[in-house]
Amino acid sequence: MHLQTYKKSLEGKGTVIFVHGFMGSPVQFNRLAEVAYAAGFSTLQILLPGHGSGAKDFAKSNMQHWLNALDVEIEKLEGMIILVGHSMGCLLALHTAKKYGARIQGLLLLACPFDVRLFSFNALRMRLRYKKEYIENCSVKISLGLLWYSIKPALEYKRLVKSTMSLVSEINIPTTVIFSTADEVVKVSAAKIIEEKLKHSTIITLENSPHAFYLDYEQKIIEEELKKFFLC
Repeated sequence: MHLQTYKKSLEGKGTVIFVHGFMGSPVQFNRLAEVAYAAGFSTLQILLPGHGSGAKDFAKSNMQHWLNALDVEIEKLEGMIILVGHSMGCLLALHTAKKYGARIQGLLLLACPFDVRLFSFNALRMRLRYKKEYIENCSVKISLGLLWYSIKPALEYKRLVKSTMSLVSEINIPTTVIFSTADEVVKVSAAKIIEEKLKHSTIITLENSPHAFYLDYEQKIIEEELKKFFLC
């Protein structure tokens, strides 16, 4: 189920790369990938190192592995690239945009985690309410030892946040950042950090979607925002 997927378009307009978050999955982007492909773009739904398997493999992954995985894929591609990231995937996309500069046509960042709450009653409530969807969008096999094995990757994630914060003000690429007031992990207050640090950014706030997936009518809003990059 959680597989890296590349779909090449013969129209040659460029490639949209979708980057999932911490324990996330390429399947989160299925609908957005369909939109991009229909518009004539090749699509790559990347599976980050340590994901798509068990907790022990996840424990071996780190920040540099995740960044290198993006580098490897980008070096294979020709033409312009649009990066779409969710949560931790936003951080990886920002690092990649800084490195590749003019090759990156735009950034669509979903729930950029510059300000997060890790534990709350609302988080538990959301996970119980949308249990099926959260399980489907988690690419690391659920096991009794998962919390223990997640400690090292979680520290790497924290290091990635700090690293990204130090470089984000240097990015000059058109960027749309989408938050949700119902997100139980990423606080909407992160938008203030974006406004202060990220040039050429547009911020959109949704109302009802949780962190790991988007309700249908708000998913359509995201799809329309992605289409705007195709006009550049």
